[in-house]
Amino acid sequence: MTRVDIRVTPWLEVHPELSDNRNIAERRLKSCVRSLQKRNCLQEYENIFKEWVSEKIIESVAPEELAREKGHFLPHRPVFKENSTTRIRPVFDASAKERNSGSLNDCIEKGPNYLELILSILNRFRQGKME
Repeated sequence: MTRVDIRVTPWLEVHPELSDNRNIAERRLKSCVRSLQKRNCLQEYENIFKEWVSEKIIESVAPEELAREKGHFLPHRPVFKENSTTRIRPVFDASAKERNSGSLNDCIEKGPNYLELILSILNRFRQGKME
């Protein structure tokens, strides 16, 4: 599997320390790979990451850089939706954390919750009042 470096902003001015969670991420990756192999979907899942690398959405991290640096890793898992144009897609777990440590979600600014607006937007759309 390809390992990638992802940069997230904006950071909170004051945030908890992110621990080196490599062990958690590697265990989850191994479990993910086993699950994908059982379903014969590993190559399809890996191709998504390769496509993201080619589109410069993500970038690969050199193995020697991984070996010398501690870091915070973003675990992911596949989500399957058989009746969709995107049958399999990665979902990232930014709430993953070690005991007594913060998660990535704990360290970044929270954006507005647009879900609360969906009902009013749909109602305005149905009434032809979209402005």
